[in-house]
Amino acid sequence: MNCGLCLSMILGWEKLNIGARVVGRKNWCKLIVEELAMSLSVPCLASKSFMIHHKPSVHVAVALLNLQKIPEWMSCVFDDSCIFGIIKNLSASNLSAEIVLLFRELLNSGYLKSEQIASLNQVFQVCRKHMYMDDFSKCHPKGA
Repeated sequence: MNCGLCLSMILGWEKLNIGARVVGRKNWCKLIVEELAMSLSVPCLASKSFMIHHKPSVHVAVALLNLQKIPEWMSCVFDDSCIFGIIKNLSASNLSAEIVLLFRELLNSGYLKSEQIASLNQVFQVCRKHMYMDDFSKCHPKGA
C-alpha cells in the first residue's frame, strides 16, 4: 500500500514540474494499470493476492487520471468493455473506498458514459441497502 501511495505522490509531482523525467517513463505505470483493469474486469484471470491487494494500483491509476495530460493509453486500458466488466463484477462484498475513488476519477476525466453511470448508481444503491440491512440486523438481533 505504501508503495502505491508513494508512486501516486511521484506522479503528482508533475503538477509542480518536479517529476517530469520520472513521469516520462510510463511503461511501468501502464503495466500496473493494465493489471488493475484486467483483475477488476476479469477477476478469474488475476492472482488471488492481487485481488486482495489492488488498492495501491488504484492509487496509481487515480494519480495518472489526475495529471494535467492523462496518458493516451489510459483510454485504451479503461475502454467501454473494461469499465462494463468492472461494474458487472462489483458487489456489496467487494466494493471498497478505492474502487469508488477510481470511478470518481474516471467520471471526472470523462471516461464514463451515461449507461455506465446508471449501472454504477444501481450497484451503489444495492450496496447502500446491504449496508443498511447489516446495520439494522446488528441493532435489532432476531433473538432479542
